This record gives sequence, structure tokens and C-alpha cells, in this order.
Amino acid sequence: MAATNTLQSIESHQLPNNQLQVILDFASTPTKPLGFSIENPAKIALDFTHTRLALSKRMYTLNSGSVSSVAAAEAGDRTRLVFNLTQPLPYTTRIEGHRVIVTLGHSSQAGMMAATQTQTTHFGNQEDTSSNEHSQITDVEFHRGKDGGGLLTLTLSNPNQVIDLTQQAGKIVINAHNATISQALRRRMVVTDFGTPVQRIDSLQNGKNVKLIISATGDYEQLAYQADNKFTVDIKPVATNSPGSAGTQPVYKGQRISLNFQNIQVRSVLQLLADFTGLNIVVSDAVTGSVTLRLKNVPWDQALAIILQAKGLAEKRSGNVVMIAPASVIEAQDQQQINAQRAQEQLAPLHTEIFQVRYAKATALAALLQTIRSTQNTSNTGNNTQSSNGVSGLSSRGSVVADPRTNSLIVRDTDQGLANVAKLIQHLDVPVKQVLIGSRLVIAKQGFSRDLGVTFGSVNQPQSVNTTTGGINPGGGVTIGSQPYGLGGYPNGNQFNVNLPAASPTSTFGLTLVKLGQSFNLSLQLSAAEAENQVRQISNPRVITANDTQAMIQQGVQIPYQQASSSGATNVSFKSAALKLLVTPHITPNNRVLMELDISNDSVGGMYSGVPSINTQEVKTQVMVDNGQTVVLGGIYQHDTSKTVNKVPFFGDLPVLGALFRQNSTSNTKTELLIFITPKIIDNNLSLSQ
Repeated sequence: MAATNTLQSIESHQLPNNQLQVILDFASTPTKPLGFSIENPAKIALDFTHTRLALSKRMYTLNSGSVSSVAAAEAGDRTRLVFNLTQPLPYTTRIEGHRVIVTLGHSSQAGMMAATQTQTTHFGNQEDTSSNEHSQITDVEFHRGKDGGGLLTLTLSNPNQVIDLTQQAGKIVINAHNATISQALRRRMVVTDFGTPVQRIDSLQNGKNVKLIISATGDYEQLAYQADNKFTVDIKPVATNSPGSAGTQPVYKGQRISLNFQNIQVRSVLQLLADFTGLNIVVSDAVTGSVTLRLKNVPWDQALAIILQAKGLAEKRSGNVVMIAPASVIEAQDQQQINAQRAQEQLAPLHTEIFQVRYAKATALAALLQTIRSTQNTSNTGNNTQSSNGVSGLSSRGSVVADPRTNSLIVRDTDQGLANVAKLIQHLDVPVKQVLIGSRLVIAKQGFSRDLGVTFGSVNQPQSVNTTTGGINPGGGVTIGSQPYGLGGYPNGNQFNVNLPAASPTSTFGLTLVKLGQSFNLSLQLSAAEAENQVRQISNPRVITANDTQAMIQQGVQIPYQQASSSGATNVSFKSAALKLLVTPHITPNNRVLMELDISNDSVGGMYSGVPSINTQEVKTQVMVDNGQTVVLGGIYQHDTSKTVNKVPFFGDLPVLGALFRQNSTSNTKTELLIFITPKIIDNNLSLSQ
């Protein structure tokens, strides 16, 4: 058993280079302290094993720069010193005889250098760079991590290599002091295909130092740590809070800690973490060896994971107790526990229980239970009552039969198996959510037409002076003698007639000029028509359906028509012109509705060879909508414009007078179709509570 040392006094001195030196005086040569630091609150802790306290007081007020005080505590044969800081500071320790000299803070030169850089992290003791003259970077590797981050790993020939890591805008610069890198490793690695924030890595020799420049894009965070001779920089994208973004990757939420050890016993580091976290850590006797560890401001649970990974260890938690052992030992213990559970299950008595299924189909649940058991039995876990994904079901000895008449399940299994089945049925035998889906088809039509025409004619027929001239016909013509002359109705002979009236005139204006004595008359009729119309048609089909179940609602007409068969007989066939809504909804976990829609609005068109044509308006789409939200699925806007001119050649092109030889027809029609959809999830709580 090691002899017990004694801490006798604590002294502090302010150094000229803006550092604080604390001298710890012991009764005999002390052991190298184990230390760690945290940033919030800023503290540095040093542990001395096999050491007792012989101080006059337990708290020393320093008030020097960023160091406010130091507190001493004793537990068993171990002493801990805690330096309370106003901000995080680096520190170094060295042993001189019976004293341990602790130096805290940056030197003035280091502080000036830090002011010109951005977020610089130092790994190793800057004062020991002379010992690294023969250090070498033997390998540079990059690969994608499981969390989508980029992992750059440097293999060091000297685990005590001094490394500075500086984060600048879009770049992370690594400087390895007094080190070399082979010519083969001095290259640029383009790693955009890995799908990480890292775009490229440049490795080069910069004088006596090795410099690596990591270029990254997007929002990311970086973490650097060292285990033995492996120095790793982890650059990962900033995690989002979207559902499922975390996946199966561990999320480290422990208090951040900094560790810097060279060749320290693994058991000692684990003991330090136990003291820091307050966990009960049980370390197997098979855990041996030492580790070189340099971590800067990382969560303590991630620090533990790094140590376990570096030494091939694994952990097993039970409440506030963490057991740490080689991975093979943990696996063997798990297998023993599984075998014990399996043996106990084989000896357990079987019981029969009937489960009444209310909403689901008993046959479907029976098939599901059988499928879950088959999946469990083929897995490598060997646990027949709990599958690898946490879904419980029948045990290996259990059986299930469905009774379709009563919609019940008859289950025979162990007590644990019956409890698992009951829990599973409780989660699955629930009413299916329903959705009320309302759609609205709005057809707006606006039309305008204008028709202008002219009809005129003249006749020259000699008449006797004593002949009765006749009279004016209100119908639009004149009677000369016994011969009537209407517009466009002149007898054969000397005549000239222009007949270009409006197609469907709503008003006319007629004028007849007669020159008596010479039997000459001129008749003129102007016709015009103008029409405006506005139509608004709204169709609002609605349907209720269960989740993931297709529903259809239809309204329309079946149009009969005759069709000849191959035998020559005439058959009556039908064509459908209907308004139809076909929908399959799916309710997402966040109460949104994903719908597959087929909406059509058909109408009867013209007849072609005795067969009716169908005017179709249809939309097929898939859309996700919030509960109760109305969205426009689509629309059709149609604008038809036509202008028709009928005229007499040459005369119709004359200025001004050409209007007497032309018929003008203009139409302007606008048609717009809009389709709206509104899903509403029906709450089943009311019916369930009754």
C-alpha cells in the first residue's frame, strides 16, 4: 500500500507575463495530479491520490486576474483542489521536489496572439515544443460519421504532440508544432461526395509545423479530441428539431468538461468521471491499461464514450449505476441473462385468455401477432418476449386463434406473454380516424357578343304618270302601282341588292326613298344585336371516409344512344356525364391530411354520328393539407375571342361607305374553373366518451 502524503501549504504569486503561479508544498514527493476543467461554471479541479490535508484553512482567496479562490477538500485518502475562475483558463502542472507548481492563464504573448485569431484551442503544453522535434503525422484519414458529420483523424507518432486548432470564417486550421508530414500526404482532398459540411482538406508543410486547412460550408459545429495517438476533429451539421432528425444516433447532453492526460490509467479516468458526475460507476477487474486523452469542452457522456471506444470497452446502465467492462464481457453477460430468461420461459405454465376486439378485425390482429413472433424468433437476440425494436408479442410457446363470429382472440401463453398481448391489443384496437372531405368546383363564365349588318336595294322601273303610286308598307317596303318592293325582294329586272343583315337582330332600322315620276326607289335597313351573359356554377360534393380508405361520391346522368352490334341488331348503350369525387386520405401523426384525389366534372356535348360527346374537366393530384385548411388544387382559365366580317368585295373595303357593304360579328367569352378542397379530421372523443 502506497504511503500517505500531506499537503502542508498553498502559496500564490503573480507572474510578470499575466499568469498566476500557485505553489503546493507537500511533506514528500507528490504524485502527478489528475485534473479536469469545466466552463460553466468555470472551474479547474486537481486530484491527489494518497494525500491528506494539513492546511490551516480550507478556502484561500486569491483574487488575481481570472482566479478568485481555491478550495481544498479531503475524501478518504484523496485530496481535491478546486480553483474557482471568472472565465475558463488553461493551466499546466509540474513537479519540483516536494512541490507542485500550477500555472494558470495565458502568457501576455499568447494573449496577443489569441486576440488576432478566432476561437483558438490549444492541445498540449506550448512550453514543451522542443520535445516534439521528431514528431510526425503518419496518416490523414477522412470519413463520414453516423450523424452526417465529417471525421478527420490524424495519426501521431508522438501522443504528446502540441496542436493548435483555430476556427475562422468557413475554415478550421490545424497547426501541429515541430512536426513533419510525408510528401505523399501533402495533398488536397476534395470530399464533397461524402455529404458532410466539409468540402476539402489541404495538408501541407509550413516551415517546422504541419498545417491542415479544413474548408466547410453551412451551419456546423466542430469538436476536437485525442485518444492515444489518434487526434480527431468532428465537423457535423447543426442539429435540427424536426421530427426524426435525431435518428438512432446518441445525443450527448452532459455537462461539458476538459481533460488532458498522458498515459493515465483508464481506471483513474473513470473514477474522475464518477466523481464529476455523481454516478456510481462499477469497473470490471478486466479493465486495464492506460490512455492519452485530450478533450476540450466536450460533454462528459461523450468523453466517456470516447474512452470506451478507444479501449474496446462497453457500458451497461441500470438506474444510477453504470457497469464498465470489456465489450466481450458485457456481451457474455447479456447472453447469460437471455439464456436464463429463455429457460424460465420454458418452465412457466400456460394459460388461456379471450380478448374481445372492438374496432379492428380479430383475424387481422391474429395474423399480426403471428408475424411479430416470427420476427422475434428469427432475430439474434434470443429474447422471445421482447423484439429488438421494443414491440412485445407472443412468446415462443404462445398461440393465438381468431373467432370471426364474435370478433375475439383466443390466446394461450405464459403470464408474461398474455400481458404483452394485452398491451399490444390496447394500442392497436382503437377506432380509425375519419376525415370529412369537402370539395368545391366553381365555374364562372362571362360572355359578350355584338352583331352589326346592313340590307339595302334599289329599283328603277318606268311607270305611267297617272299610275297610282301606292303607299308605304310598314313592313319595310313600298308599293308602286300594283308591284310591292320590299328590302331584298325586288323583281327581276333593273335591280341592285345587298343582303348582309345581322344573324339574330334584336333591333332594326329601315328607310325607303321613292322618286315619283321616274319610278326609282332606294330601301335601306340596318340591323344590330348585342348580348351579355354571366354564369356562375358551384358544385360542392362532400364525403366522409376512414383513414387510408378510398371513398367515392358521384352525381350525374346516363345518356342513352343506339349502337349497332356485329349481328346487325341495335343495342342501347349509355355514356356517363357526372360530377365525381374519388379520394383516399392518410392522416399523418401531426394531424395533417395527405390525399390522393381524382375530381371530374363531365357534361354533355354535341352529337356525332348519333353518339353523344362528353366534355370533361378533371384533376388528379396528391396534396398534403393542414386539418381544416382550404387549398386551391388547380384551375383552368379560358378566354375565347372571335371577330367575323362578311363583306362585298371591293366595296366593303371603301372608307366610310364600306360599312354599307359589310357585316360585323364580335364575340368575347371568358370561362374560369377553380377547384377547392377542405379536409377536416373528425374527432372521435365524443363518441368514445358516451
